[in-house]
Amino acid sequence: MTYLSDGAIDRLRPMLDLPDLRGTKYDLLEMVARGGMGTIYLAEDRDLQRRVALKVLTLPDVSGRMVERMRNEARIVARLEHPSIIPIHDVGQLPDGRVYYTMKFVQGRTMTAWLKDDPPLASRLRLLQQVCEGLAFAHSRGIIHRDLKPDNIMVGSFGEVLVMDWGVAKEIGSVPRADRASVAAGLPEDQPPAGETGDGTTARGAIVGTPAFMSPEQAAGNNAEVDERSDVYMLGSTLFYALTGKAPFDGLNAADRHGSAGTGNAPSPRRFDESIPKALAAICLKALARDKARRYQGALELSADLERLLNQEPVLAYPENVVQRSARWLRKHQLIVVILITYLILRALTFFFLRR
Repeated sequence: MTYLSDGAIDRLRPMLDLPDLRGTKYDLLEMVARGGMGTIYLAEDRDLQRRVALKVLTLPDVSGRMVERMRNEARIVARLEHPSIIPIHDVGQLPDGRVYYTMKFVQGRTMTAWLKDDPPLASRLRLLQQVCEGLAFAHSRGIIHRDLKPDNIMVGSFGEVLVMDWGVAKEIGSVPRADRASVAAGLPEDQPPAGETGDGTTARGAIVGTPAFMSPEQAAGNNAEVDERSDVYMLGSTLFYALTGKAPFDGLNAADRHGSAGTGNAPSPRRFDESIPKALAAICLKALARDKARRYQGALELSADLERLLNQEPVLAYPENVVQRSARWLRKHQLIVVILITYLILRALTFFFLRR
């Protein structure tokens, strides 16, 4: 009997993991990315003659929970038909029993990679507004993302902005916000395996999301408290990253949340870059408020304040005094002010020479 070496097994494993697409309308082209639960491949849809992204479950799943999780992810995203949310095309099962779904193949890069080109501040804020619009649409359909971060935002080659990876999305439904805490723990949802209970709901105390970006209620495992404002917090975290290149609670400043001297409040982005406008820092901190009631109550509220900032109008997050209002007015109308001052100087000079 011939035994294979560990190295040979490692080389063969990717081939064994390749999806068997016999009986489907797809031809495998190449692997694009590998995640904790599934692998994404580039495939060709023979019927429609277009390229699609094909996601396949790659982990063994004796219980069937991850199969249902992938199906649920596909069902959730299929309901969210919005320009800023990647569309789902198809879902099915391979001959080997693994679940797959196909979606639009986006040629682009993550927001993390896009930010490395140091785009102008206005471009960063406009991109975040598009993300806000996509999330607001999901919230209107009763869906919470729960894992928003720059790595889950794709910037396409033609300016498309897409919110990706809805694998831990939570379905709230149309229950009034005041009544959600009593029912959220009992709703069937798409969960990471570590947080699952036997009936497919989130275990109390299970932490869902990315620690450096997640809201305080998520970090504390209070899953029944997670709602639209939790996604608003992660929008604030993403804005913080867009401004500073850091997450609010990365390894450098995690003591702000977890340390014995920490307040639990996010640091100001101006702590890392004093050139950031104070009004913009205030917008970021309002989205990152520890108390949900003090945050923007929806993604569109945050987007509206960013629009005011871009238009050099007063923002809700930053009450101005007289001096600040005057300075902002002068910045916004500086061309008119320059023309007026020039005109007054010329009139004064004309009057002076005529008097001589």
